[in-house]
Amino acid sequence: NESSTINTAVSNFGSFDIELISPASTYQIARSMPSLGHVLIRETPHLYTTAVKPYIQSIVDNGSLSWIKNVIEVRKEKERLLLNHDKFVMNVDTKWRNHPPPLTTPRKEWYNHPSTVDLYCLGIVKQSDITCLRDLRKEHVPLLKTMEKEGLRAIQTIYGIGE
Repeated sequence: NESSTINTAVSNFGSFDIELISPASTYQIARSMPSLGHVLIRETPHLYTTAVKPYIQSIVDNGSLSWIKNVIEVRKEKERLLLNHDKFVMNVDTKWRNHPPPLTTPRKEWYNHPSTVDLYCLGIVKQSDITCLRDLRKEHVPLLKTMEKEGLRAIQTIYGIGE
């Protein structure tokens, strides 16, 4: 007998649905696994140092991330800017598809807008030496806490969403 339940989990990062199926069929397991054409790689510190970090650095060096610099310096996507802190920016992410059009919808109409059920914001640090999660160290914890605190405050103010 198959048992399936859907539960809602709530964390500091928001809520999400979890589907638990027991016992799961081979099809259900395959459906939840990465699609064909993808490979799961266990990244070791050695692999990161010898392959991943040089690859990331090549992307930085060839200028492919100039859009990030433009966003951080508020030269691009000004209409999406939610917070410009001295250490980071927070924008409406372009993946938030049902957000009111930032260029044509007044900000006051964003408050309590129904699209906030799919809230999708993007925080970008201004420190150029942080290129990925692997670069974060314990000394970055205050920065991350500030991003969370100030980001939540901006979201509450702009969208009317409580904690």
